[in-house]
Amino acid sequence: AEKTMPYDYVHRLAESPIVKSVRHLRPALIRKTTWPELRQQVVLMGVSGVVPLSHISNPKPLADPVPAGAINVGAAVAEQAALSDGAEVMFHGHKLRVQKIYPPRGNKDDITVWIDLPLAQQILDLPDRINLIQALECNCASIDRLAEIQQEISQVLGADVQVIELATQAIARAQARESVRIEGQKTLQRLQQRAGVQI
Repeated sequence: AEKTMPYDYVHRLAESPIVKSVRHLRPALIRKTTWPELRQQVVLMGVSGVVPLSHISNPKPLADPVPAGAINVGAAVAEQAALSDGAEVMFHGHKLRVQKIYPPRGNKDDITVWIDLPLAQQILDLPDRINLIQALECNCASIDRLAEIQQEISQVLGADVQVIELATQAIARAQARESVRIEGQKTLQRLQQRAGVQI
């Protein structure tokens, strides 16, 4: 997404009692860019630590994903550049240490590099801007999580913000659980009807 939003949006969400369907928020800035030192196209993802919702108990805080001075690298980028864990690299003139190389995932993660959000903002000349807030640990009450989350987010940030489901496996699991629940209810109703007829 070329559009950005103020970093402050994540704090507005975290501090709003309206938002109850998620536990953690992680701001990020994503852009396709060139790794100039390697002359290679990559997806740059600047990420920060998660921001817990202030009004919900968070017994297990999540750690910062990429510390300052480090870089995580997707499988295809690492292979093309012959990178290994612990190697020192230059990225847009900044010396970084490879903290982690992810195994192949078969998606855009393979051509993605992850760095600390403030450094990504500096490299992209977008101070205090983000274009993604990841909502983690959904507590949604309904199968239609997107609508539920969209309603809460819109009340805090306005209708221009778009909510997108990124975890397709989570959707499939939720749909499977809902199908099992509905089938269980139908089976229970059939058994109750039979019991009523037999009495």
